[in-house]
This record gives sequence, structure tokens and C-alpha cells, in this order.
Amino acid sequence: MNEDREKAWGNYIELCKAGGSKPFLELVELAGLKNPFIDGTIKKVVGPIKEWLDSIDDSKF
Repeated sequence: MNEDREKAWGNYIELCKAGGSKPFLELVELAGLKNPFIDGTIKKVVGPIKEWLDSIDDSKF
């Protein structure tokens, strides 16, 4: 999984600043996210998230 936390945080801040000022898909693009309405987008995103979650030892919570 590619990680660029600084870029992700910057994109998140931009999304928060623009929230409510543009249509949803423009906000998605502004934040550097993929359009969730395009076939395969969710599946492509969920795989790496599931792998990451499965790697966490939740017995320590």
C-alpha cells in the first residue's frame, strides 16, 4: 500500500475547507480520491484496507 501521510493530510484539510461549497464529485476530485460510483473503485480500495486491518493484533485492545 502506498503511503504519503503528509499528502493525505493536506488533501483531507482541503476537503474539509471546501466541504459544502461544491458538488460531491468535485469534492472527491479536489481531495484526490477516486469516484466511488465507478465500477470497481470500492473493491480496489477495500482490499488494501482489509489487509491492513487484518494485520492489527486486536487482542491488545
